[in-house]
Amino acid sequence: MKRRTHIKLCSFLAIFTAAVAIIGSGAGGSEAAVASNHPAELAVYADRTNDGLENDTAAPTLLEGVLSQYGMVLAPGDTSRLFYEARYSDGTAQDVTAEAQWTSSNPAIVSIDSNGALVAHHSGHVQITARYESSSSSMDVQVTEYKKESVFAEARSASYSDWSWSGDNAAPVSASPREKPLSFMAKGFEAIWFHRDTLMDLTHYYGVTFKLHGGTAGGQKLRVTMMQGRNITGEFNLDEVWPNGLPADKWTDVRLIFAGLGVSSMAFDGMVVSVRGEHRQEPVYMDDVNWLKTTDTVKLPEPELPVVHVSIDTSADRRALSDGIFGVNFEDIPSKGASTINFPIKRWGGNVMTRYNWQLDTANRGADWYFLSIPSSPGTMSQLPNGSLSDQFVAASKNSGTDVLLQVPTIGWTPKSRDIAWSFSVGKYGAQAGNECDHGEVGCRSDAGTGKLANGSYVTDNDPTDTSKRVGTEFVTSWIRHLKQDFGSFVHKYALDNEPMLWPHSHWDVHPQMTTYDEVWSYTTEYAKAIKETDPGAEIFGPVSWGWCEYFYSAKDGCSAGPDMEAHEGKPYLEWYLSKVNAYKRQTGITLVDVLDIHYYPAENNVPFSSDESAAMTKRRFHSLKSLYDPNFADASSWIQEPVKLLPRMHDIIERSAPGTKLSISEYNFGDGTGIGSGLAQAEALAIFAREGVDYAMRWGTVPAASPLEDAFKLFLNYDGAGSRIQGNVVSTTSSNVDAVGAYTIMSKDGRAFVLLFNKDTEARTASLSADLNLSGTARIYRFDAIHRLAAAGTQEGSPAGLELRLPAKSATLIVLP
Repeated sequence: MKRRTHIKLCSFLAIFTAAVAIIGSGAGGSEAAVASNHPAELAVYADRTNDGLENDTAAPTLLEGVLSQYGMVLAPGDTSRLFYEARYSDGTAQDVTAEAQWTSSNPAIVSIDSNGALVAHHSGHVQITARYESSSSSMDVQVTEYKKESVFAEARSASYSDWSWSGDNAAPVSASPREKPLSFMAKGFEAIWFHRDTLMDLTHYYGVTFKLHGGTAGGQKLRVTMMQGRNITGEFNLDEVWPNGLPADKWTDVRLIFAGLGVSSMAFDGMVVSVRGEHRQEPVYMDDVNWLKTTDTVKLPEPELPVVHVSIDTSADRRALSDGIFGVNFEDIPSKGASTINFPIKRWGGNVMTRYNWQLDTANRGADWYFLSIPSSPGTMSQLPNGSLSDQFVAASKNSGTDVLLQVPTIGWTPKSRDIAWSFSVGKYGAQAGNECDHGEVGCRSDAGTGKLANGSYVTDNDPTDTSKRVGTEFVTSWIRHLKQDFGSFVHKYALDNEPMLWPHSHWDVHPQMTTYDEVWSYTTEYAKAIKETDPGAEIFGPVSWGWCEYFYSAKDGCSAGPDMEAHEGKPYLEWYLSKVNAYKRQTGITLVDVLDIHYYPAENNVPFSSDESAAMTKRRFHSLKSLYDPNFADASSWIQEPVKLLPRMHDIIERSAPGTKLSISEYNFGDGTGIGSGLAQAEALAIFAREGVDYAMRWGTVPAASPLEDAFKLFLNYDGAGSRIQGNVVSTTSSNVDAVGAYTIMSKDGRAFVLLFNKDTEARTASLSADLNLSGTARIYRFDAIHRLAAAGTQEGSPAGLELRLPAKSATLIVLP
């Protein structure tokens, strides 16, 4: 029985569940409460961490105004909405929709009010213009009639194939418009997929209409995705229509117009209707599916947006690009269709590996999955520890030339046998909030409880030896000796466990007490010293903090200053920890921790792990990248409510506390969608890691083959399909409009320049490059976008004066200069 999605997502879910619980101890337990009740507490460390990171106080200038979209097709009677954003020279942006002046070239065809609300009255073509201060921008609207083109009525139309992935068809519901509607069991991301072999586009198609029924219970969370082949070209999030899910006990008419996707051009050959989330929901019924085909051919002109100027200074801000940033996390249950790229480094780690017994090849899942101890492979495996899952991982990594970061357990507990066991037996500890059979899977164990009571509180006073036994440093050092015996000196990077401040929320069956500064430092000295004695070449990563609260506070203090901080010189947690590392080195000559290792999941609403590729989510993803570096960026949807400026902040802590320490982000995620939004955000995140001097970074989550996410890594590791990769020194590169086009340059040792340009706009942009190097000659171009996987995209001639290049909407472009 596979637990893949639960195990993958639980690291993230545990972070936010625990974070809210920790903070909620003084704020009512909700994110809203965090934001409103704790601004002073969250700012306790502001004076200390802002040293050397002051914001630029110069008044920013207005660069341009940007419309939410630049082309739209409506039918008479339709309404829609435009937004206008002012972008400034300091990288900030402001919604100025209400302050802008809106005009229509023909209000009799389309009128617009002072808040950007459109009403289509009659067929025709108009231009809508927004003006704010010195900026203005225009877009085109065509209004046309439409007619229905059948996709499904009793059966799929002849030109359509069934590409669906769904479970059992449900029985028909009463009052169906047809004798037998389509239906599917709403669980596990199942879906109905209508595919045809010929392309459609917005010159002839305006939208889609269908009927949905939520059964007797309703509440299903749905989305509708437009596809070209297996690539996402646009997505409707129906949560915006039904925040509480699909209505029950009735058929509901749905009409979606492509204007709502925020694009002026799109090609597609199918549509997917799918459920959100993997928990079992009531069956979904669907009928009367029709494309809405325009009676007139739509002709929208391509908008001309301001040129983005990119300036390269090869003498400034030079930093060596580290291959260690192109890493991923190992999957204990490999995902079907995952990328086969030879990533430079893989991490063996996560919540599950905190309780991995390398001798028995068995791990306890903790709160990720009902505190179950499950062996990695069936049978007795008399040859253990040889041939264990960890051995297989190391062997495969060595064969592919992939470096390994091995998480070693320091929690002090590990499974006591290969027997399947669970920590919170319902029979032994009483009724709980749920059990493993909540998901309705075959072979589940109804006695395996959640460890939580119905009121959300934890079951206490359980016996940890139900599943586990105590272990110490010898358990870890004997593992290292075993690996050295089988693999020589190949493994030499070790992480001191995983997210210790969350142990009271992820492993409370064996660690119910709140983790403190002293506990982490105590096991750091004990384990790091033992590891380095066993492996003198060891590189130690620590303390492996889960996120924002653990950068500053212990679990004992929660997410605000408290007695634990006060008892440790009033220093924020990571600063104190590194200062102890530095003091120990001065006293003994031993560096206990070589790499500051943290995790980072942006707190912007639903960005990490979400597969949502809607226009709104894509924009949020791109904005969330600014939290890595921008001293001014604070997302309104984040509970943190202040600029994160993660990488400058961490470098500052290192410089003041333990100079020379490397920086690792061994878990992060900017989206798990298979569309261009997640892929483009991932690609630019890698470029930001390079520019900001990150030494190691390992993405958490599957990288699907032949997807924009895979393209993001291939852009750096194998951009031409023949093994060519980007290497060298990152140099200063500035974009005149970072919200439109992100720009980065790496200079190789042989003098070649690799220029990366990420167009995040919904329309094409022209980039104009200037540099302190000669841009003349023939540059080779490589690119991926929503439809096209990474490939050569021709050449471009430059001149001593510069180089200009047209960048398709939402695309990543690599320019290789000779």
